[in-house]
Parts: sequence; C-alpha cells; structure tokens
Amino acid sequence: MSDNEIEFLERRASEELDMAQCATKTEVVAVHCRLADAYLERLAALRAASEADTISTMVKVGRKRGLQAALLVTTMLR
Repeated sequence: MSDNEIEFLERRASEELDMAQCATKTEVVAVHCRLADAYLERLAALRAASEADTISTMVKVGRKRGLQAALLVTTMLR
C-alpha cells in the first residue's frame, strides 16, 4: 500500500462527504455517502492487508532469530 493510494482514498472519501453535505436531494446525498463508504472500506481493507503483511514478515524474522523474536510478535498481537 503506497502513501499515494492512502492519500487518494482519504481525499476521495472526504470529497464525497463534502458533496453529500452540499446536496439538496436525498437521493444525491445517499449516492455520495455510498461512494464515501466504498472509499473508506477500500482504505480499511488496504490497511488490514498491510498489517497482515507486517505481522507475517515479523513471524518469518522471528523464526530466523529464534524464540525470543517470536515471543515479541506474540506479545505485540495481544
């Protein structure tokens, strides 16, 4: 996940919410809110995937460095 991707998704969600606040028709507000939700869901999925990759990497490093590093990862997951 790149910083550009994060910035884009955050910006688009914010813009959609701004447009929803300016809209005067209920249907238009709903569409902008759904779009903002879609951007935020994608952002959350990217962040979750990034965290999973980080944890996976830490576990691999733990295996290489021995039990002490693996215990550190386990402690961090709690």
